[in-house]
Amino acid sequence: MATYTGASAIVKVSANTVAELKDVTYTDGVGTIPDDNINSTLSKVKAGRRTFTASCTHNWDPTDTLGQNALAAGNSVSLIIYPRGDTSGDPTVEATLLVASAVTTVADESLVTIAYSFENAGSAITYGTVA
Repeated sequence: MATYTGASAIVKVSANTVAELKDVTYTDGVGTIPDDNINSTLSKVKAGRRTFTASCTHNWDPTDTLGQNALAAGNSVSLIIYPRGDTSGDPTVEATLLVASAVTTVADESLVTIAYSFENAGSAITYGTVA
């Protein structure tokens, strides 16, 4: 079984790499609908709406005008995640997402970071590979 490190991961807004990536997480899920009745002895569910959320943390770079500065809360962005890098054949995950929040953390003896969270803005989630 192949394993990978996150050392080459990239997050892009459209074609623009977001600077200073520290980590990225994405969740492709589905809501659940209870399918029980009063005589049920075992709970069961049916699939509901598909959900997709993502988050990423970066060392803050105010000069990253096309990356970090494009990720203002409330913006709808085309986010592309490259879990292994952007070499030909590497996997990609792409969706149009709403920037739900941008949280800046300033702490003693630490770099200033900014953490973004995203929610699906109604687009399909596309799994592909770098051409």
